[in-house]
Amino acid sequence: MLFNLYIGIDYSGSASPIDRPSNIAFYLTHLKNAPSPVFPCDFPFNNTTAKNWSRTDLARTLTNILNTKSSHRIVIGLDHGFSFPIDYFRRNLITSYPEFLSQYHTLWQQDQLDLNPDKNERRTQYKTRKQHRISHAGHPNEKRITEKRSGSAASVFDYENCQRNVAFSTHEGIPWLHQLRDNCPNLHFWPFDGFDISKTQKHVILEAYPALYKHKYKTNLKADARDANAIVKWLQEQDQNQQLATFFSPLLTKEEREIALLEGWILGVQ
Repeated sequence: MLFNLYIGIDYSGSASPIDRPSNIAFYLTHLKNAPSPVFPCDFPFNNTTAKNWSRTDLARTLTNILNTKSSHRIVIGLDHGFSFPIDYFRRNLITSYPEFLSQYHTLWQQDQLDLNPDKNERRTQYKTRKQHRISHAGHPNEKRITEKRSGSAASVFDYENCQRNVAFSTHEGIPWLHQLRDNCPNLHFWPFDGFDISKTQKHVILEAYPALYKHKYKTNLKADARDANAIVKWLQEQDQNQQLATFFSPLLTKEEREIALLEGWILGVQ
């Protein structure tokens, strides 16, 4: 098996980074055990009794797990886009993934300034800023190769697509990827650090898309928990069946592979 600890996260870009929306779900399992939910109050360093995650708590917790679980090899599946379509890179003269993360993190930081301390006012104010940032990033018709290949994934620029919006999740998740990359040197960002994970024993973080496989796992869980659970179960099952490695080598031309090193790829899309 490639891994012995599996994490699946159903993300949310709603509210602000310090707020606690009810639709972030974190599931985890070891080896062949059944997945179980994890809450911020399970970790003393979060200094909270809350069961709802903030994005700030989530990043802190992942950083702690990645830097302390030395006896495990961890795979983390997050259900938001890890990057933008290639035209964004060309428009902004960006030539590498680290450069992209750094540039977008700077834009995101500007939206954190002078937020209203009132919770309701802060949420409204921050939503307006997010929409402005997304709308200026690209057009909803622009898609990455992996989104086109999936047949159903929405554009990371389409913030009006649906209530459980991948654009908000992506644009709010990418800045935390930047922080994880800075704070977790033993973490391989797939596929940006290379498609072949057999060349490293680092932990792996990747883009998941539970719509590809959640139908296999019948459950009464609510939508966000169901998706996080499905990510974990699918990663675990594919690894146990010695099939997971094949998904790290999607069928791409040389040109598509070079683009995917900037745009990213959804694990499970072939």
